[in-house]
Amino acid sequence: MDKHLIVLIAQVKYPSSNSTYLTANSYLVEKDSMEDLEKSTEHFKGDVEKDGFKIINFLVYVVPKE
Repeated sequence: MDKHLIVLIAQVKYPSSNSTYLTANSYLVEKDSMEDLEKSTEHFKGDVEKDGFKIINFLVYVVPKE
């Protein structure tokens, strides 16, 4: 099956201040598989949103195959 590399990027707010930071992670998913995309997104969110941290902005980038 054909796979795509996606990069999930988030602006995250610290729990006790107005400061934010950027974080990213990449995943290899099956082409046109919404299930793989959803699983990757949930994994990413679970890793980021711990101990009061909150995602402010979120971007999914599909890396071109060229």
